Amino acid sequence: MNLRVRPAEREDIPAIRLLLAETWHAAYDPLFGAERVAAMTEAWHSEDNLGREQDEAEAFPAKRIFLVAEEQGALVATASAVLMDEETVKLTRLYILPDHQRRGLGRAMLEQCFAHFLLAHRGQLEVLAGNASAIAFYRRFGFSEAATTANAATHAKPEPLAPLIFEVPLPLARPPG
Repeated sequence: MNLRVRPAEREDIPAIRLLLAETWHAAYDPLFGAERVAAMTEAWHSEDNLGREQDEAEAFPAKRIFLVAEEQGALVATASAVLMDEETVKLTRLYILPDHQRRGLGRAMLEQCFAHFLLAHRGQLEVLAGNASAIAFYRRFGFSEAATTANAATHAKPEPLAPLIFEVPLPLARPPG
């Protein structure tokens, strides 16, 4: 695998948008339906929104990171994270094209996002309760539900579309295998 992980650049925005559309349809069509996913992707992953995020990452590298991974010149993954406070980094995005998953790329991008913020002691992210594969992926790295969502889940089973907050101490643990 000839893979390169690097900061996103302005020229990457159209390809990132296409990558996000494909990965969102693969991950969320079963939960939301293709029409709703297309509308969400159009709104949330517009070139303007992605461009603003890239500009912020470039202007404030101590607060935000926006990465892409490319293989043979084609973008195959993207990840973003933001420093929430002195000790907490929130992973805001980690999407990998379906045919590039389960090859270690998710781990590499996750590690690089969190390693960027050297003084942070906690990683955080949100994942939909119905996204079982993402939940399993993050749990392999030691992520567990934050107390606020774990307490709510004990009173009632979370809805499949409810966001769950997961946290992990940093640095990340290496999953087995």
